[in-house]
Order: sequence, then C-alpha cells, then structure tokens
Amino acid sequence: MAVMDCASGQIVKKGQRIAHIIDIGSEAPEIEVIEADQDMYIISTRLNPPVDTGDRIAFAGTKWQDYE
Repeated sequence: MAVMDCASGQIVKKGQRIAHIIDIGSEAPEIEVIEADQDMYIISTRLNPPVDTGDRIAFAGTKWQDYE
C-alpha cells in the first residue's frame, strides 16, 4: 500500500520523502521509502493506495517557473 508523504502542487527537495510503501500484514510494515532524486514539482499523486511492482505513485516535473 502506498502512503503519500507529499501532496499535489508541492515542491519536493532532493532527498525528501515522496511516499513510502507498507505491507499491512507484516511485523515490519515499511517495505520501501521513495525519495526525490532531485528537486521536483509534484503534479499529481496516487489516490488509490494499493500498488504493485512498477506502478506509478506520482507524476513530477523537474523544470518549472514560478508565476506571481
């Protein structure tokens, strides 16, 4: 199950957590932590928590401009 640590529209810095994957039936539930490999803008995140290997958990942009 994917648990999002950020929200759509958020800027995530390199090394910051995007999400973590948990196994609700395990004694050590956290399976994997997904961190940003560079600064990025989170366009959208996953709303349906169940995930399989290779599923997308978020869409991110790496080049953007801030507008007033």
